[in-house]
Formats: sequence, C-alpha cells, structure tokens
Amino acid sequence: MATLLIWHGYLLGGTGSNIYAANIAAAWVRAGHHVVLMCQDPHPERFDWVDEIHDVVGAEVVATQLVTPGGVAARRAEGRAQ
Repeated sequence: MATLLIWHGYLLGGTGSNIYAANIAAAWVRAGHHVVLMCQDPHPERFDWVDEIHDVVGAEVVATQLVTPGGVAARRAEGRAQ
C-alpha cells in the first residue's frame, strides 16, 4: 500500500480533469492505497470512496470530518481517501 497525493485545483464532478481526478482516486482506493486528494469540491462526501474531509486554510487544517465510521473506503480493499 502506498500513500498517493492528487493535487487537483478544481471540483470533482462535471467534465474533463474533474471526472478523471475522481475516477483515478477511486481506483487507487479500491486497489488498497491511501489517497490524499487536494481539491476545491464543496461536497466530497458524496463520493463513496471518501472517508475523511479536511478543511485547510493556508497551511493549517482548520476542520476535520469523518464521513462514516471506519469509512466506506477503509472497508474496501483496506484503502482510504482524505
């Protein structure tokens, strides 16, 4: 298992790179990797592979939300996404 970072400056839905970023993150989580996805999506909890959400201001994490206890992603191939 690897920790993978995706730095995507936009949303996770719609078209083009948004869908690509969401799909590649989901695939890596299913493969058992720990994925950290940096993006501006206001509702990442709508994706079943997301188990933690962190709000960041500057270099500081100002809020953390667990989406489901243990996370859907954690139950799937031992992967997780933030």
